[in-house]
Amino acid sequence: MKDRIQFFQTANIGDKEFDSVITTLFDQFSALYNLAGNFDINRVSQKDSTVEFDISTPNSDDVSTLYRNISTMSTVFIYEKSFYIRPELIDSNTIRISFTENIY
Repeated sequence: MKDRIQFFQTANIGDKEFDSVITTLFDQFSALYNLAGNFDINRVSQKDSTVEFDISTPNSDDVSTLYRNISTMSTVFIYEKSFYIRPELIDSNTIRISFTENIY
């Protein structure tokens, strides 16, 4: 398994500054690492309070397993924060995992 730093560095953040994205979304990245730390992050997108991560792997079985595991969860707790979590299969090799902060 990659360590947290290696995992964060796989993120394709487009034209945004890496340090800014990691600092702002540290909790979501950390939660994602706990779920999918073996894979690379192909896309990061943020809209309002929802952050989406696309994870791809050449092995469709890995994506299916990850999807099944995440589908059993409705929330993730990390660093005293709660996030609603939703997986979506994009294709047989890509999963999109959405985190929305649960503000209560």
